[in-house]
Amino acid sequence: QMLNKTAINNLLPLLVVLTFTLSVTVCVVVGDDSSERHPTAFTKEDLSKYDGSDPELPILLSIKRNVFDVSSAAKFYGKDGAYNIFAGREVTRAVALWSLNKEDFTDDISDLSPEQLESFEETYNTVYKAKYPIVGHYVEAHDEL
Repeated sequence: QMLNKTAINNLLPLLVVLTFTLSVTVCVVVGDDSSERHPTAFTKEDLSKYDGSDPELPILLSIKRNVFDVSSAAKFYGKDGAYNIFAGREVTRAVALWSLNKEDFTDDISDLSPEQLESFEETYNTVYKAKYPIVGHYVEAHDEL
């Protein structure tokens, strides 16, 4: 019994080190936010397939060239939703201007005022980034990678 206590006391520092190492490893693996790396690239043509018309496919849209899966809000972005016109498109400008006009379906926001940009950033962060997963990024062509 004395040998067991001595063995345990001698092993205790090793167990602490191993536990710490395991904790750090788990934190690094779990903390490795792979959602910040988006290997899937979507062109305009690719993205258009995810417009809510096919119930087998997710509903996607692009804002700031980040492609979001908005399937969880199908009642808004799905086939009969009020914002279905956004589905399957790059809609940065439209979101920034609160516009449903197709000419605003672009990522160009270079001419917006500081107030418009500030309002857009708030919407982007509190609505889209907070609620929907990013599943890829928008590209003009697949050779952009």
